Amino acid sequence: MIYEDTQVFRKILKGAFFFLIGTVFAKLARYGFNLILARLGPEKFGAINIALILVSIVSVISTLGLADGVLRFIPFYKGENNKKKLKNTFHLALTTSLYLGILMGFLIYMFSGIIANEIFNNSELQNILKILSFGIPFCALNMVLLAHHQAFKRVKIQVFVYNFTENIGKLAVVLFVFLTGMDLLNIPLGFNLVFLSSTIIYIVVLEYKVFPFFREKSEKVFWDKDLFDYSYPLLFNGIMNFIIFWTDIILIGALLSVYDSGIYNSCLLISSFILFAPELLLPIFLPTITELYASNNIKNVESTFKITAKWIQIASIFLFTVVLFLAKKLLVGFFGVTYSIGAEALVILAFGKTFLALSATPLRAILMMGKSRIVFYTTALCAGLNLLLNFILIPKYGIEGGAIATSIALIIPVISYHYYTHKLLKLFPFNLKTILIFISAIIPGLILKFFNPIRLNGWINIFIQGTLYFILFCVLLFLFRIFDENDRIIFKSISNFLKNKKNNNSFFT
Repeated sequence: MIYEDTQVFRKILKGAFFFLIGTVFAKLARYGFNLILARLGPEKFGAINIALILVSIVSVISTLGLADGVLRFIPFYKGENNKKKLKNTFHLALTTSLYLGILMGFLIYMFSGIIANEIFNNSELQNILKILSFGIPFCALNMVLLAHHQAFKRVKIQVFVYNFTENIGKLAVVLFVFLTGMDLLNIPLGFNLVFLSSTIIYIVVLEYKVFPFFREKSEKVFWDKDLFDYSYPLLFNGIMNFIIFWTDIILIGALLSVYDSGIYNSCLLISSFILFAPELLLPIFLPTITELYASNNIKNVESTFKITAKWIQIASIFLFTVVLFLAKKLLVGFFGVTYSIGAEALVILAFGKTFLALSATPLRAILMMGKSRIVFYTTALCAGLNLLLNFILIPKYGIEGGAIATSIALIIPVISYHYYTHKLLKLFPFNLKTILIFISAIIPGLILKFFNPIRLNGWINIFIQGTLYFILFCVLLFLFRIFDENDRIIFKSISNFLKNKKNNNSFFT
């Protein structure tokens, strides 16, 4: 079936283009400051990352899941042109996150000594946590404010603030501290300033470029049953997600050592590249299909779902096979020889991240329908299994045990979300082309691994192999006829957008 309304997917493409720019810069900046931190040694690298993870967890708790609620209800009320509901949702989400963020920051400050010394046996961690606790309210606010920008499909502000200001700001902080030889504690202090700067920019741009939430008076609301009923399961979903994604690195730090946690974190960073396509497309995908669903435009919901799912399959499977065949070279190239011992864990984690990427589109379809409890129960099962397996496997198999536990647990969302998407919407993204995409990715990897005439070392070898790999992959995609008429329409839309984008001079429109 030919995609009938290309304007719908052009919205996604326009957003995805700026997400592409922002995501590339964000990845480079994120890897930049992590690469510098890694040069301090696995132990300090592990301590800072454990502190950042703990701060992120309590920041998510502070939002009570309202960031996810905003992503559903703001587009819905916007589609109904209900300005009163828009403002009520904004003020309720913002004030709730602020007050709880202050409370959580106080608790982290007070219990930082117990966390650092009794759980992780690392004294440096205590002071890092104390400093970062002051940034928790701003982190919580930023999550909710970012959700508002995404809900209005203002993707350029996410590129500017989240991808540029936050990540490049962190890179600048780490680079400055590293080059000047300043104390390690200046890094979390600088991060707090970055969080505050992002909050200010989010609010100013939202108020003056998106919607006047503050300038126009509105009735104060302290409760919204629909919003909280939808959001609170997603609060636990957010907590469960942190258990899924960060239990391994936290438990490795607690059960093994902070040093091992630093090694494992390098594997997590590289494997996260597999999530590039979902990160690129899905922040604009959910608000778009929610508006279509609210207007009962089911045919375009189906078309948008299928084409987005296929593109995510292509990108994720390709990146998985790159990690599969170049794991050790990537670790050495990015982080140094010390981190090469994590190669096996990296390959195992790559399996899990690929499962996660393939479950992303049906997850958004379920959220579109407001079935947040399905997400909650699935995530709770996944998190519980991950927690149990990590306790069992880490003491026995080390960091590889953590990777195995996480990857096994991530199979559950793939099964659950695809089952319910098929049951509720009769949508299922896997077919013969999915198998052909996988074959297209495996064949060039095997060729370059066993018949590679290039025997160079370092980044030159990785670059040449990666380029040849990508070319062969693309050739096989066309030979197997993976792309259809829908894709040709989209390729044409991309071409037209790139030709015309120079006429749009306003960054925030």
